[in-house]
Amino acid sequence: MRMLYKVFFGSLVLSNVFMSEVNAGSTREQMEKLSQGFRNTCINKLGADRTLVEGIRDGKFPENADEKVRCYPKCIATITKIFKDGKMDMVAVEKQARIMMTEDIADGMLAASDQCFKEIVNEGDDCDYVFRYLQCTYLKNPDIFFFP
Repeated sequence: MRMLYKVFFGSLVLSNVFMSEVNAGSTREQMEKLSQGFRNTCINKLGADRTLVEGIRDGKFPENADEKVRCYPKCIATITKIFKDGKMDMVAVEKQARIMMTEDIADGMLAASDQCFKEIVNEGDDCDYVFRYLQCTYLKNPDIFFFP
């Protein structure tokens, strides 16, 4: 448990360091660098298969994914504070997008996010909800999809 806290807080410290270097209009490389700490924290916390998680990042959403993999997007969304009270927080999603992405990518991602927010309903399983929401955003605009 102690190690989990060290990893989590280490990720937060790293994210703050990177956030001070990253401004609106970050390159994909900068986004990748920042998100690596979040990714490692959630993979370690959940015990998720790294290969399957990497697949999600490439738009591969296996229907038969185990709970660990299905909960990975929720873990990331919770750490980045875009998931609250059983739903995606669209104000926080926009804030994160504007900080992390170039304007054109943020605009496209936010359009997809807004559509998915309206289409995807949380039926009581938060992991499934965020997994389906993320899959929806990928399907709406795969060319600009990014998720840690």
